[in-house]
Amino acid sequence: EAMKLQLLNASHSCIAYLGCLAGWGTVADAMAVPALRQLVGELMQREVIPNLEVPHGFDVNQYQQQLLERFANPALQHRTAQIAMDGSQKLPQRIMASLAGQLRSGGSIQRLCLVLAAWIVFSREAAARGTLDDPLAAELARLYQQAGSQPQEYLRAILEWRPLIPAALAANERLEPMLLAQLEVLQASNVEAALSAVNRGY
Repeated sequence: EAMKLQLLNASHSCIAYLGCLAGWGTVADAMAVPALRQLVGELMQREVIPNLEVPHGFDVNQYQQQLLERFANPALQHRTAQIAMDGSQKLPQRIMASLAGQLRSGGSIQRLCLVLAAWIVFSREAAARGTLDDPLAAELARLYQQAGSQPQEYLRAILEWRPLIPAALAANERLEPMLLAQLEVLQASNVEAALSAVNRGY
């Protein structure tokens, strides 16, 4: 179950939020973009798998490859907008354990932070339009309205929003600067620029 949540489901969220921001309608559409496929593979390999307790005899690298092939299959019409629903409920289960593990170990967090930053941009824009499909949509809309228009302002509001990020995690000194860097790239440029920066090792 942990592997499913943190490999399959976390990757789905990554594809969904970046895909929605870039206009990629399905998971397969997004995975046809080489930079996105690279990101998803490295997210799993570098920032998720190191934190998993893998059952004895289970080939997690083979499972990762199977997932990448499945995501890229155009016959599976998994829509990014549908996967993007209910992010406030999904992301704590899919992202936070890996993020906490990487922060404890001193490992890289760029890709996990890009997923979280993409959700922030996606949810903020959808809340402003009144189209956010999330059980906490009204609460998020109020949060964003009160937080101000600058990335550092609404990021701080999200870091203090406990339904999403536990206090101990939000207090880690590495988290806010990396999230802010990802937010600023997404807001100032586009998804392709953010992917390029992360895939270069930024």
